[in-house]
Amino acid sequence: LEAQGRDDIARRGHLILSLSGEALLYGANMSLRADPLPLHESYGEMAGHDSERPMSELDFNSPAAKILQRVEGLRQEKEELQRQLEERDHRLRDLQEKLERLELENERQRFPGRVLTSDVEADCLREQLRECGVELPRERDRRIGGSPSILRPPKTLEDLSREVEMGLSRLTFVGNQAVRHVDLLQVRILCIIHGKSYCLSERDRFDVATGHRRNARGLLRKKLQKGQSWQDGMQVAFKYLIGLHGAWQAVHLSVDEAGCTISEPEEQQGSGYPGMQTLVRLHEVTVRIADVLAAGEKEREAFRAIGLPLLNDFVTFEASEGRQRLHIWSWANDAQEHVQKLKSFEHYLGSCGVDYALFGTGSMKSLDQLMAEVYQNRECTLDEIPQTSGESGVELLRTVSLVQVSLVVEVFRQRRILTSSEQYLDDGRRRKISQLMVHKKRAGEAWQDALRRGLQERLGVSPAIQQACFRWEEDAVEYAETVKWSQGFPIRTQYKVWTISVSVVDTSSPNLADLGLPAGNSFVSREGKLGPGRRGRLHVWCWTPMEGDDVLLDHSRFEGTGYEELCRSLQEAEHLVMQTSQHAEGSELGLEAPLQQSLKSIRSSIKKVVNFDTEATKIDISKMIRRSTHQHPAIAQFIASNFTRNCLAVTPTGPRMARLNSFSYSSEPGGSNEPTGVGSPMETADEVMRKNLGNLDFDFFECMPVSHSVLECYGEVALRTLCKHALRCGMDACSRFLGRVQKLYYENPYHNEIHATQVCHGGSWLAKHAGLSTKQTSLERASFVIAALCHDVKHFGRTNAFCVTTQHALAVLYNDIKVLENMHAATCFSALQADEEGTVLDRLNPAEKVAFRGQIVELILSTDMTEHFSAISKSRVRREAPDFNLENAPDRLFLAQMCLKGGDICHSALPWKIHKEWSSRVATEFFMQGEEERGLGLPMSPLCDRETIGNLGKSQRGFLDFVCLPLFEELAAFGEQHLRKLASLAEASGSTSPRLKTENLLQEHAVKQLRANGMRWIEDTEDVDALVQLLGVTQ
Repeated sequence: LEAQGRDDIARRGHLILSLSGEALLYGANMSLRADPLPLHESYGEMAGHDSERPMSELDFNSPAAKILQRVEGLRQEKEELQRQLEERDHRLRDLQEKLERLELENERQRFPGRVLTSDVEADCLREQLRECGVELPRERDRRIGGSPSILRPPKTLEDLSREVEMGLSRLTFVGNQAVRHVDLLQVRILCIIHGKSYCLSERDRFDVATGHRRNARGLLRKKLQKGQSWQDGMQVAFKYLIGLHGAWQAVHLSVDEAGCTISEPEEQQGSGYPGMQTLVRLHEVTVRIADVLAAGEKEREAFRAIGLPLLNDFVTFEASEGRQRLHIWSWANDAQEHVQKLKSFEHYLGSCGVDYALFGTGSMKSLDQLMAEVYQNRECTLDEIPQTSGESGVELLRTVSLVQVSLVVEVFRQRRILTSSEQYLDDGRRRKISQLMVHKKRAGEAWQDALRRGLQERLGVSPAIQQACFRWEEDAVEYAETVKWSQGFPIRTQYKVWTISVSVVDTSSPNLADLGLPAGNSFVSREGKLGPGRRGRLHVWCWTPMEGDDVLLDHSRFEGTGYEELCRSLQEAEHLVMQTSQHAEGSELGLEAPLQQSLKSIRSSIKKVVNFDTEATKIDISKMIRRSTHQHPAIAQFIASNFTRNCLAVTPTGPRMARLNSFSYSSEPGGSNEPTGVGSPMETADEVMRKNLGNLDFDFFECMPVSHSVLECYGEVALRTLCKHALRCGMDACSRFLGRVQKLYYENPYHNEIHATQVCHGGSWLAKHAGLSTKQTSLERASFVIAALCHDVKHFGRTNAFCVTTQHALAVLYNDIKVLENMHAATCFSALQADEEGTVLDRLNPAEKVAFRGQIVELILSTDMTEHFSAISKSRVRREAPDFNLENAPDRLFLAQMCLKGGDICHSALPWKIHKEWSSRVATEFFMQGEEERGLGLPMSPLCDRETIGNLGKSQRGFLDFVCLPLFEELAAFGEQHLRKLASLAEASGSTSPRLKTENLLQEHAVKQLRANGMRWIEDTEDVDALVQLLGVTQ
């Protein structure tokens, strides 16, 4: 327009262009504008008329009006395009969701195959299954309406076909049995939040199509397709069941591939296909999620989708296998999840009449162990059976299948069988057993597979080595069933036992060196993983001579001692002589007869070493004390008759006399043996006792003027702390018990209440310096003190041999075995329980009472002097054994028995004045027995005839040197071992405490004093002669 010279119109055109934006705004918001007149005025100005003209007179055919109309049309086109764009985006999102579902369906159906599309195919498969006793409906009832069923719908022929075509399972037909095989992946997903472990579990599952709800309450599970590895299956499960994509998995998940376990196929119950056997091979994997709290903001979005870090429940949608399902997941504390399962299991047992309160008490196993056996290890089953009592209802029968293995090997031409001698559990406890290898068979497992698995898990022998070195006859397998109450669970148990004899055909194979072959040595194997809570264990195995074969030497019992070298040398000598005797040139050289004689001598020596305990009782004491025998044989006869087991073989020389009636076993003995009846101890005596608890040389005879009841006073001091912490009883009950015990001691010259007090004092001192008292539990210390105070209650001053010879009522009652000791133990517990106002045992639980009683009985029975020398021999072997440890209860009990035996003769290590007093008293008591034996026409017991005793000093010296000294030297060796351990601990910790004791008081004080007393009996003739005159001994 400017080019045509029409400047006025051009000027108006510029104005229109500048106002085009306002015009568009006017068109979009006309209904909102309150006063559009300014714009109308602009229109009028552009149209070439003044503002006073009305709008109706505007010329809409003018160029400006046309431009405005065009602008309005463009605005409407723009709005239409925007609406179309929004519709396209919406359709695009729908297409993307459909594409994802199709991809998911395609991923889950790698083997697209076909579902039963024809009636012919369905009828063929249905007929094939029907021949195997399986009836399945063609398809699920898909009626619409009504409330969804809360029960799991039965599987159909369509479901089975889909599974097989997709590779999720396979069918085999064995005879008339249809078997479905499934590989199942189970993933345990763990995360750590604030130091606590949480596990992901599926709480609920909903089928969208049918409305079926399944209360899953389990870990993530997914069926593996044919040819699919568990790693690929796990990634697919994470992606489609939980929504964790591959890239996120690689960054935030760590898989314990080494801990992945793949079980043997096992039968699964309740698979949904009635009449069809389902074998499931389970792949178990543990996955851990990285530190959630350390993740960045972008990463936290993905964590929030799975409920972390707040541990919220979350929902995922799955469209696979032709179904659409919703999964509800929840995070639960690992311990809480386990507790909930335990409670459910406990409720189930209670509903079946099982007293679950007994679990974990005494020797019973815990409820957790039973649940692990049933569900985790599948080593037993629980079956509901009708009540055996005839009442209505059901009871549980636990069924355990066992494989018992007799592993036989030939060593040096003699057969041996493998037995387990000890087991060390994961909590450090040791179990002494003697049995064949026994292994539990899992549910659905063949005994052959259980045998191979047992040999691998228990002995560490791989299947390849088993096949090469072991042989067993399947036709010779023995099978037996028994039903009885289980020792570990309060449930009746049916035991199904397969006994298999396995022979080792190649003992020289280097692969069997770990089994102690070919020499037949003992060995140790590990089962499972060691550590607290892992339920692993160590087995100690021995090759034991088979019954009926020639006895071989078992040197494992002497391990770590000098006897072990002797045992091995004898065994090697036997082998060498046997091989030499079989050489072809042996007979030509005339060596056959000498070699056979040597072999016979070696085997005789082997048998004697095997029967070590029996041979020890045959020791000729007179040869041990040759120097005194030709001058003074009385001490040799005394030791042989009282300190070896052959003392019970004594028989009278004349006709049998009438039974002894001068001593009766009654609660109220009379005559000269009436028990003392004295009052309660005085306070001054209590103070004296307390101050001298650690003084071995304390003279209890000096306390007699201060207190008329030494035993009560000392017992209250020794038990005051133990009553509070171990027995949890008051001192009133303790005082009443001690009063009863004191009244049960007779006024014998030697075996009286002062002797009992002296034994308790001396035994406690020995236990302290041998390193025992610091390792004992408070209950063990209490049982030691009470056993010492009661070890001779109702002793009437006669020996066991005397009771047996005279056929005393106690000897008849206890079958001539530990006659007095059995009586003392029984009387002790009668005194413990005879209190109507409350005993010292009332606060102990049943398990503590059993342990307390067992300790006291074992301690009192150990004071039988017929086992004196065998106990010393066993002590030397046990102390030098590498596994000796006072942390073990059996070792503590053994050392406690040794300390009590030492306390029983501890007067030999006391100062001369006290020792001489006790020696005078025991001699007087022996002479009293000799006088009664003379009156009954019995042979006089050794050292009991004052007219034939001979040299008293030499007799006492022999007793100290050959009875007392070996025992105290052995206890001193325990003390030295204890000090060495303390020194090594102090060195390891860098401690330089001056309180650390380095002097072995057992050696430097007790043994030294004992030797001095022995010399005094020979050198101090004045004191000895005075004692001889006092006793009226004929020298």
